[in-house]
Amino acid sequence: MKKYISIIGLFLVLGCFGQEYSFDHYAIYNGYNGFTDTSYKVMYFGNSKDKSIILKFNLSDDKVSNIQFEKEVDQNILSYDFSFKPFNYSDFKPEIHLKACSRKVIYSNPNLDYDYFDKSEILKGNIKKTVFTIYENKNKRNISKQIYIDTFDSEKVKNQKFYFIHSRQFIKKNVDFSPAVIQSYKLSDRGKILESASLIVFDTISFKIKIK
Repeated sequence: MKKYISIIGLFLVLGCFGQEYSFDHYAIYNGYNGFTDTSYKVMYFGNSKDKSIILKFNLSDDKVSNIQFEKEVDQNILSYDFSFKPFNYSDFKPEIHLKACSRKVIYSNPNLDYDYFDKSEILKGNIKKTVFTIYENKNKRNISKQIYIDTFDSEKVKNQKFYFIHSRQFIKKNVDFSPAVIQSYKLSDRGKILESASLIVFDTISFKIKIK
């Protein structure tokens, strides 16, 4: 995994950069997008003392396909996307790939909170397995979605920042997995997997970036 973190010290103050943010841990996951039936690899960088921020590197066929920084502001998310052509991770050059960016606000949607659900937990060894069963209405007769999350405790880092994609509003409203680390995550809709992630590497790191 050294090839994935060897360039971290090269981050420069460029283009969209201005306000400083620091990161103290990173995780690499194998991901799956059920909407497009595609697999990918993603790196998340977080700050255990500031869970409002996350930096994401999407990797596809050993190429960086997307770099995104997000910051929670009130109930909404301020998102920065960096524009570049896909490139090999080993060819990363901040002066090129972090120069141009676009900024947008992702507004919270209260209709996605899913108020009617059951929660179950079991412990297998050092892994806590949590399942949320979400229903279409308060009668709890028809299952809408299910969320499966496996976690474990880490001595290295507390308060991991994890990107739950389409489940993030539900998770934020109903549960806080801190200080545990997310080993795996899956969202399904009536048996069909919509998205999933499985941990490959989790470790500490120390670097800073500046974003306006």
